[in-house]
Amino acid sequence: MMISIKQLHSSLGAEVGGVDLSMPLVPGVKQEIDAAWRQHGVLVFRNQDITDVEHVRFSRCFGELEVLPETERTDSSLPEIFILSNVGSTGEILPETNDAVVFNSLTWAWHTDSCYRMVPSKGAILHGIEVVQGGGARQGLPIYGELLRKCRMHFEIEWKVFRLNIAGRGCVRIVICQK
Repeated sequence: MMISIKQLHSSLGAEVGGVDLSMPLVPGVKQEIDAAWRQHGVLVFRNQDITDVEHVRFSRCFGELEVLPETERTDSSLPEIFILSNVGSTGEILPETNDAVVFNSLTWAWHTDSCYRMVPSKGAILHGIEVVQGGGARQGLPIYGELLRKCRMHFEIEWKVFRLNIAGRGCVRIVICQK
């Protein structure tokens, strides 16, 4: 299998092509993806139609998975999957007073996942099911390179993360890799 890695920004992010995440990785591809992740910090795999089981299988290639205590806030049968969504199980947009929406609204501010752990997570593998076409937060902040030289850097990259405070729908399934 021949994969491609296309840098998206000089500081952070690359698009990976030639990989079907619904299938088990063939020998060598895991190492290529891991090396690209270490080099670019954020990887984008476009147009992947994967199940929760396939998402978890792919994620396990990169380390032990963290199971968050908030599993009651998911509709997945897999404890490794954490769902951030403002869409209910029947497709309706949930009201702002819904417990899951209130909980998700607490994540609007910039934060670091699992920063409360003695050993922080290696990263998160997000699967965007439905994302807004505009108006969502699109920011990344690498903590190396130029950031260390200039103390602060903001940039925009062409990947979208929904925010619940905009009119729209969104659902992201998250798996967090430890170590």
